Amino acid sequence: MPRTDAIQVRPRESGRRALPKRPPSSTTERKTVSIPILEFASHTKGRNAQVRIFHDRIEWELKRGLSAGKLTAGVLTAGVSLLGTGVKHGNAFTEMIPLKRVSSVVTRRDGMMYTIVSVITTGNTIDFRVSHSEAKHITDTLNRLIMQA
Repeated sequence: MPRTDAIQVRPRESGRRALPKRPPSSTTERKTVSIPILEFASHTKGRNAQVRIFHDRIEWELKRGLSAGKLTAGVLTAGVSLLGTGVKHGNAFTEMIPLKRVSSVVTRRDGMMYTIVSVITTGNTIDFRVSHSEAKHITDTLNRLIMQA
């Protein structure tokens, strides 16, 4: 009489195993992830950084801009200094911050026209310098998104 409690081993099938198909996400879901909720310019270091707030992250980009100092030196040296250095700033970068990593948002005034919105994360603090009216809207949006994350 055969044993019923024995483990049966089946021979391995040849070929690749098909992975379960993921249901296609709706177009509305894809649009909410890729379209920013809020977009603004932050005035840092004499240049404007483009900041975009999405449902799940904050992205900001600081592009290379023209350097007034290099242009002045180029005019004074009849263009000789521009041959070696070029006209643009050297530092341009982008950064993405997941909203799960943001712990708080703090604001403080910076002169008559601007407010600094500080986004405090687990490993860093990022400051965005914006107008007073924009700061209120940015702070409210970020606080709401942090509470939902």
